Amino acid sequence: MLLFTVIGDGLRTATAAAERANYVVAAELLRQGRDWLNHGGMILPWATGGAILYWALWRIQAVPRWLSWAGLAGAALTLAATVLYLSGLVDVVSVPYLALNAPAALAEIALALLLIVRGYNPGFVSQPETAV
Repeated sequence: MLLFTVIGDGLRTATAAAERANYVVAAELLRQGRDWLNHGGMILPWATGGAILYWALWRIQAVPRWLSWAGLAGAALTLAATVLYLSGLVDVVSVPYLALNAPAALAEIALALLLIVRGYNPGFVSQPETAV
């Protein structure tokens, strides 16, 4: 992010049109690189971790089933939104992108509220049936 200030200073002081164009291209490349790193290095692992979390919560029945399913669906939609963004089919600040990410956000808020109200008691968790 600090590189944007360097590019901004260079763009502000540039006098020739070609020099200004070089700064604009550099800024766009930096923005694209930042977005790709953010989605590839942050959003994809976060959504994958969310899917694993909600699957585990479903398996051990630590939260209501609807919340586990909502979390899994939200994680899947977030992964889809990220793939669509990285493919160039949607923009970050667009209605489709935000709509695809909203279910994950709502599931996370519901999980947080559930844990605040009920707390987490490991003894409350029912163990899945195992075959003997």
